[in-house]
Amino acid sequence: MPEYTNQSVPGEHSLFTAHRSAARAFIRLPAWITVGLARSQEHVAFVRDISPRGIFFYSDFCLNGGQYIEFVVEYLKGNNRIRLHLAGHVVRVERATPTSAIGIAVAFDSLHEEVPRVRPEA
Repeated sequence: MPEYTNQSVPGEHSLFTAHRSAARAFIRLPAWITVGLARSQEHVAFVRDISPRGIFFYSDFCLNGGQYIEFVVEYLKGNNRIRLHLAGHVVRVERATPTSAIGIAVAFDSLHEEVPRVRPEA
């Protein structure tokens, strides 16, 4: 698995940070991320924050900056399982140490109004 440390995609500012008008919900919850459609792979993840324009999560798999990804995020909110079908481009990959989880920031291709606006109740 290749290692990345605070890599940014050229033009990241225009893809992600310039759209910070959408407030992020710092949900800090464990989740399951299923990547791909035909041959999907499920991973445990920790979602740090999400907004209608993007998501940042930590997991055990690595993606490349600029890579397109289609994925499903599932997490528990009270007694309900929330499932979001998302797609976008990787705008940042972070890895503090070779043994730490990989942080992945994805900018969605379209707005997702269904994402939480406030921290969900556990």
